[in-house]
Amino acid sequence: MKRVPVHMCFKGNRNYLQGADLYNAIVKYASKTTAEKLYAPFRMVIHRFAHKQCDMILGNPGEILTKPGHLFAEFIFSSDEGNVAGWMVETERVIDCRNPYDEKEIERLCVIDVDKKATVIQGDSGYSPIELAVSMTKQLHYAVYPTDASWIFNRLDLEQLFKPSDSYQIQIELEHNFNNRLTKSKIKVADETIGYIYFSLIKK
Repeated sequence: MKRVPVHMCFKGNRNYLQGADLYNAIVKYASKTTAEKLYAPFRMVIHRFAHKQCDMILGNPGEILTKPGHLFAEFIFSSDEGNVAGWMVETERVIDCRNPYDEKEIERLCVIDVDKKATVIQGDSGYSPIELAVSMTKQLHYAVYPTDASWIFNRLDLEQLFKPSDSYQIQIELEHNFNNRLTKSKIKVADETIGYIYFSLIKK
């Protein structure tokens, strides 16, 4: 088992660590920390918001770990030597940086079909595939299920990891709504399904 300090920044005007940045951090720090190459299937589950820096607790292939305290997210991915599980735990380290984030640029490039419950990106936003997938799914939810409450990203299941070139071809199709407690949307790249993204409704 390894425990690795992770450095992340707030995105835009948010005061919590954003889910897309969490995915990017997991892939980045796990790749640096372990000799194992990351493969899909990949799963990430976010249990709550985190407002301070976090540590990554990363197991060895096949290792069964006891869940730590202050857990706010967990993940598992495949490697040549077996499945690798890990957690993100919140620490007392303050987040002292902020990255600009213009979500309206993503909105401008998206075409939403409310009847088909689907959206597609058309153009180069400059953002990563996971940032696009999260933002597009959120936009789609507000278009299909308008509300004053907040649609929140809380789970990601990938059959293949994102590649930089995916940014130009992402499509989202909303498939299931389980009483607003959890929704399931398909992530497609060039008409090929690469995974699923889940949201839930949080009342203000």
